[in-house]
Amino acid sequence: MSEGFEMRPTGQQTMSQAECDRFLRDAREAPKTKNPVILGIRLHEMMRSKNNGYPKDMYHAELEMRQAYKEEEETALVAMGYQEKYILKTHPKYVFRRNMADKFAERMEVASPTIINNAFVEERLVKTAEDEKKLKAQKPPVGCGPWVDRLDEIAPLPEAEYVDPNEEIARLRGALEQANRALDSKGGSGKRKEEPVTA
Repeated sequence: MSEGFEMRPTGQQTMSQAECDRFLRDAREAPKTKNPVILGIRLHEMMRSKNNGYPKDMYHAELEMRQAYKEEEETALVAMGYQEKYILKTHPKYVFRRNMADKFAERMEVASPTIINNAFVEERLVKTAEDEKKLKAQKPPVGCGPWVDRLDEIAPLPEAEYVDPNEEIARLRGALEQANRALDSKGGSGKRKEEPVTA
């Protein structure tokens, strides 16, 4: 039989019972030309149904999730404190703080002009809630802020004060003139050489 059918229902034509039955017969006898679509989301359930419920996801209050592929593995994991019920874990986690030490300054990737860190931000891994509590209870040293849970909780970097170049030049010239007058008052001799002042 050639691929396809003599008549395909479109919903627009009127088909007799015989034509309908012939279409169904041709469709059932036609060779399959493609594999049926299998939803990947069901594969895990299909695997479990064929293996007496395995693999099973096992959870621990402190350790990482592990899978048991057979009853012996499940028994061993349960003996280590694992269980099937999901356990919400908050640790280990990273905490952050502002740190103005030079080693935390902005760093650029050598191969391309890409910033590879958060400027003047220190991060640290805390393994347990108790470790986090102790760390946050410490008094921050000079140049450091308090430990926080998220980067957006860190205080922004202090803005550098803008200095007008012309005002800075005027200030430096005034300081130079004052120094020259002090030199004259002490009886300095010789012609002074004025050095150019630049911003």
